[in-house]
Amino acid sequence: MRIRCTDSAAFTSLRVKLLLGFMGPIAMTGLLGIVAVHSVAASGQLAAQAYDRPLCAGAAATALLIGMFIAAALARRIVAPIAAAARTARRIAAGDLEAEIEPAGRDELGQLLTAISAMRDTIRDMREREAMARRSALGRMATAVEGLHEGIALVGADRRVILANAQLAAFFPAHAAAFAEDALIPPETEAMLAHPSGEMQIADGRWVRLSRSERPDGGFVLIASDITLLKEREAVLQAAKDQAEAANRAKTEFLTNMSHELRTPLTAIIGFSEIIVNESFGTVGQPKYLEFADDILHSGRHLLDVINDMLDIAKLQSATTELRLQRFPSRTIIDAAVRIVRKNAEQAGIKLEVATPSNLPTIEADPLRLRQVLLNLLSNAIKFTPRGGTVSVSAEPCEAGLAITVRDTGIGMAAEDIPRALLPFVQVDNSLSRKHGGTGLGLPLSKLFVDLHGGKLDISSAPGEGTSVTVVLPAPITSPAILAGEVAA
Repeated sequence: MRIRCTDSAAFTSLRVKLLLGFMGPIAMTGLLGIVAVHSVAASGQLAAQAYDRPLCAGAAATALLIGMFIAAALARRIVAPIAAAARTARRIAAGDLEAEIEPAGRDELGQLLTAISAMRDTIRDMREREAMARRSALGRMATAVEGLHEGIALVGADRRVILANAQLAAFFPAHAAAFAEDALIPPETEAMLAHPSGEMQIADGRWVRLSRSERPDGGFVLIASDITLLKEREAVLQAAKDQAEAANRAKTEFLTNMSHELRTPLTAIIGFSEIIVNESFGTVGQPKYLEFADDILHSGRHLLDVINDMLDIAKLQSATTELRLQRFPSRTIIDAAVRIVRKNAEQAGIKLEVATPSNLPTIEADPLRLRQVLLNLLSNAIKFTPRGGTVSVSAEPCEAGLAITVRDTGIGMAAEDIPRALLPFVQVDNSLSRKHGGTGLGLPLSKLFVDLHGGKLDISSAPGEGTSVTVVLPAPITSPAILAGEVAA
């Protein structure tokens, strides 16, 4: 609340006006006295020579002086209290609520001074209540902050501490004095807290995260949290991650080395088996031996395929596979893959259908890897389709490039099993009594090779309704090669 008061010049002007106001009637009284004297002299028919003119003039002047004195006394009695009230009002307006107001009478001036005194007392009571409320709120906040596990400090714009709990001093014992109430934050402590947020390790080995929020008034709020347990968990997780990565690298290197070691003797076994089966150096006396040699040949080829798949997985995961891109008609690679698996489909009693229009576009891909993708998909479709079922291959241009789809009427799988089927070495049916063999590398390899081409492999399936796998290859790629490192293994 503000009280506006007139200045001393205004009160001086008021005093003069009051004095003149009182002097006017008194002067008029003196003039009327002179007129009365002249009237008495005339009515008494006194002689002109007996009339004492100087006496009359003196009486009039005396009356006028007395009137002026009375006017000045009355003006002083009224103006002086008003001037004192004005001075007191100015002190109250300036914030001095201890200013005393002299008591006055019961007239209007006394009522005004009483009202000013009541207003002063009201303002003083309001200020005391506000100060008490602030102290109470600050005390409650200090009690609550003191019970927190975090260190908290409230710093004003003048860099003095308004509030800080003991936990903050416990985090930074060397700076404990800087966090005392009303203490001035020294420059070295300010420098330590300069970053808006961050992590730091304190002297006792614990980790603390500092969070600093600037306030509109120029101050800031500082919160220090103990994150030692979190850092320990992070260290454990990082160690486990490093250990897993090291084990994965060791596994990849082992698979790569073992694949090379196994391929050499297998090549010899397959070669000699082919010689015996084909009877290249003459006939085999016993037909049973020829049958055994054929079994050896097929087993060796199967084992070599498994080893090649493992080697491909190892190369893809170690980012060392390189595509050898060529431009060729897309229909030729589809026909080649179908031609290879057709005999297997006939032996399994499965109908193999091909639907490829003559206007299929030319694609740019690695023909060996793309044929391997199609062979894996077709082999899986034949393996998981019962006798009398159908496996179909279709292809058509799409917005992204070329879409090749392999469908079957086989056993299918649940939607939740599809992500597992794309993981290396994972079988959807992993029981010891599973009916279908395999290493679980066909689909994962196919997806990795498609990803390496910049394409996409989608699977839709349902138990008892078969499976549909669509490979989408992008438009022709102009770069001569794509490294496996560009695709997440």
